[in-house]
Amino acid sequence: MPGVSAKAKAVVAATAVAVPFLLYAFSSNPPAGSTGAPGDSLCTRCHAGTLNPPGGSVRVEFPGDLTYTPGNRQIWTVRITDPSARVFGFQLTVRLASNESNSRAGELVATDGNTVVVRSGEREFIGHLRLSTTGVFSFAWNPPGPGAGPVRVYVAAAAANGDGRNTGDRIYTASYTLNPAAAPPLPTIRMQDGVLNGASFLPGIAAGSWVSIFGENLAPTTRIWRADEIVDGKLPTELDGVRVSINNKPAAVYYISPTQLNVQAPDDDSLGPVEVRVTTPNGTSQAAVAQLQKFAPGFFLFDPQGRKYIAAVHAQRDERGNVVYVGPEGLFPGASVRPARPGDVILLFGTGFGPTDPAVPAGRVVTSAARLANPVQIRFGNVVAEVQFAGLAPQAAGLYQFNVVVPAVPDGDVEVIAEIGGVRTQSGAMIHVKR
Repeated sequence: MPGVSAKAKAVVAATAVAVPFLLYAFSSNPPAGSTGAPGDSLCTRCHAGTLNPPGGSVRVEFPGDLTYTPGNRQIWTVRITDPSARVFGFQLTVRLASNESNSRAGELVATDGNTVVVRSGEREFIGHLRLSTTGVFSFAWNPPGPGAGPVRVYVAAAAANGDGRNTGDRIYTASYTLNPAAAPPLPTIRMQDGVLNGASFLPGIAAGSWVSIFGENLAPTTRIWRADEIVDGKLPTELDGVRVSINNKPAAVYYISPTQLNVQAPDDDSLGPVEVRVTTPNGTSQAAVAQLQKFAPGFFLFDPQGRKYIAAVHAQRDERGNVVYVGPEGLFPGASVRPARPGDVILLFGTGFGPTDPAVPAGRVVTSAARLANPVQIRFGNVVAEVQFAGLAPQAAGLYQFNVVVPAVPDGDVEVIAEIGGVRTQSGAMIHVKR
């Protein structure tokens, strides 16, 4: 080498020898800060090649949209494509958008033996531990906590020709912005009439009574409890992550939907205003206020024809052994339905009629019939009916049954009112009578 000193020749020779060793060293772990992020260099400091040429790319595949939820781990995949390359490597970093040059956003986690995580000061990087012939690497990212704001992801990849030199390789880069996902909606109980008697849909609830809660985002699914969710006679207090508290006591949950819940109020000696809250996987609602009463009687109603007819059945089944519903013909097409006649014994059903003797705890299946501890009067119009039984129905929960002899009243729709402890059931609840 004319004109070059012996010292310079030695340096050149040493450099030429070092290049292959440099490449092999970086085949297992690129130096920290090779992502192209602010404050970083690029893979081109080790690989002499073309930057972002056509025909190839690097991309990061995120689960769903470019968002993250604090506390929810994500699995990311880096995918490098270049038809002319034989081996691939990469390095990736995640930074707070508010300080891209010197920050760490969340935590990168190697999930197999193909990647490795390194730190340099405040910055964190994940890269290949060994080169890939497919160009695909997967790993995890644990997002930062609430309030971190947007984060920036920078990735640089080398698509190498595998000739053992640092020339002829291709370098690809990409960057992304991930924003915090909008907070999932909390359940909301309707401000007016959000907590009502589950039979009458009027204000006022009682311990052990069925309660309907109305609002928005009350549940992620729609269903009733399953038989396997009733364990040793105990009713479930949670369905699909949905729970209800009444006066800070758990309620049994029978039915859930986004806009309505049906629950059984827990045992409670309190009277007056109590707080009701709904908890879902998204969080807990603001409290709604319900009036807890000793008695909050209401008849369940059939849905057809504007919910005017009391849910009632005849004591006697039909010739095929089917239940016969009480109501005008055609109330339930295809089912056995007939009106009540004076002298018939019919069974009415309701909730909120108060304590029984013996006492039956709320939240459990009733194993045997339990009579009301307080007298009840039932009138058809202005005529008092004979009540043969009044109490909790067996093999049910919180369901009151009344075996009543239909009095001599005129044909047609007859309003039926029950009164207990000075409190009456809802008006407009009918039984259809026809001789």
